[in-house]
Amino acid sequence: MQKMNIAITILFLILSSHIYAVTSVRTLEDAPQSLITSTGKIPQISYLQNKRYISHGLNVAHKIISLQGSSYTEIVLDGTQDALFTRKEAHISLQHIIFLVNYGYFIAKVEHLSQIMFKDNTLHGTAIIGNCFEITGGELTIQNLKLQYENSAQKRISSIISFSDLGGYLHVIGTTIDDVFVEGDKHIFDYERTTEIQITNCKFTKIQIDNRDFTQQNKDREDISTGNAVYKDCKWQVCNSYNYGGALSFVSNGDLQLKDCKFINCMSAGGRGGAIYIVGSGNHTIEDCKFDSCIASYQQYAEGGSLYIDGGLNTLKNVDIKQSKVEITAPFGYDTSQYPQLGGALFIRNWLNNSQIVCIMIMGSQSGQGGAIYIDSCEGQLEISYSKFEKNIAQKNVASGLQKGSDLHFSDIGVGIQDVDLDEIKDNLIEKCSSNSNEPRVCIMNSCLYGWIDDGDDLKWWEMLIVVSFGLALIAGVAILVVFAVKKWKQKKKKIDLNLGNNNNNGNQQVDRQQAVDRHRQNIQGVVQQYSPILTPTDDFQFQEKDELIQ
Repeated sequence: MQKMNIAITILFLILSSHIYAVTSVRTLEDAPQSLITSTGKIPQISYLQNKRYISHGLNVAHKIISLQGSSYTEIVLDGTQDALFTRKEAHISLQHIIFLVNYGYFIAKVEHLSQIMFKDNTLHGTAIIGNCFEITGGELTIQNLKLQYENSAQKRISSIISFSDLGGYLHVIGTTIDDVFVEGDKHIFDYERTTEIQITNCKFTKIQIDNRDFTQQNKDREDISTGNAVYKDCKWQVCNSYNYGGALSFVSNGDLQLKDCKFINCMSAGGRGGAIYIVGSGNHTIEDCKFDSCIASYQQYAEGGSLYIDGGLNTLKNVDIKQSKVEITAPFGYDTSQYPQLGGALFIRNWLNNSQIVCIMIMGSQSGQGGAIYIDSCEGQLEISYSKFEKNIAQKNVASGLQKGSDLHFSDIGVGIQDVDLDEIKDNLIEKCSSNSNEPRVCIMNSCLYGWIDDGDDLKWWEMLIVVSFGLALIAGVAILVVFAVKKWKQKKKKIDLNLGNNNNNGNQQVDRQQAVDRHRQNIQGVVQQYSPILTPTDDFQFQEKDELIQ
């Protein structure tokens, strides 16, 4: 009987657990229909509970939806459709929700005229997270995205977002992604076939683009897209790629803008662009950015330790590059000097006329030729101005030849070298730059030109005049202050002496007055003694009366 009761109790507990599990799972379609079918301009917010919601997929064409979850709200597709949210002209807001993405479906297809705000959400996968969004002409904004893995030892990403031929817009804000492998030859948020991508205030750390199986040769000329990309206030740290561009690869005839970005310890094992690889005919602007300890390395060539830029109208302004280098990777004892190592910091090819480099600093960069910058070719004459070069090194290299510029090496300057005025070229090419790198600092083709970049430690005559004038003015100012201080000291001393003299006079007057009083008392005592016989002890005279009598 007791065993039967125990069995009944266990059965009851099992049934209770099953009932609870069933009731804790709901379908997304069970949410209030007024919210799912909203067509107004101001969406109502549907607050989802801490449950798992299963959906068959929602047709949200011409609808406005706002779903907000709690700490443990989960949504998963049941597999009957290939996307949770589809159709055109939808406006969707999803916030604080965990999306289970292990089942090979899209969270949303962002179609024409659709807008999706994806904020404070988590993508949850076992070991690989990918194929989450497809943008086909719409606009997707992702803010504060989180990635969550069941297997933390193998965290991989594979094409989180893809674009159709219709393009579309992607804006990623305030997102931090670290310690993941990126499968294939694409970056985390790829620009291919986009209309525009904007990455703002994001941080990427320990990103490994695991594309070693993809061929590097001539891949930079294939499938050039037309999308634009904007990166602002972002940071890439310890990002590596087996292809070109350790942190970013931009192969597009669209426009690229990078502002206030940092690249630290990035490496391209494909040999081009340790941090950034750019190919295309658009406008490329890199402003207020910093590069530190970036490397481009490969077995047969290495070009652009931090930046490799091929084509386009380029502007580099207020850019700092430190400790950047290119290197040939080969087994121990292998002669690496037979392979070109070009542009320790920057490699330039096919730049359009009016491209410019302004107010940059390159320090401690190394290569075979062009310790700082190697210019392979330009359509017109490149202008480098108001820039500073420090301790850059062009190492001996058989493939590079005997001529090697520590700072700049030109294989092309946009004009023929024969029968030209080198002084005029110098004035137009390099303006107000300085360097303390070893000479020759500048080489053009097979000629090295000494003195083309002024010494960073030497001053021009007008600069020396300013320094001397400032020194004389400083000395004069100090002298005036000393004279003024001495004068004030003398005035103060005189005042002190005067006060001491007055005090002495007052003391003398007091002494004279005391002496007069003493003499007066002595005179009184003499008179009293003179008349003392006529006075008897019984006479009731006071001393004061004696004084009055005498007076």
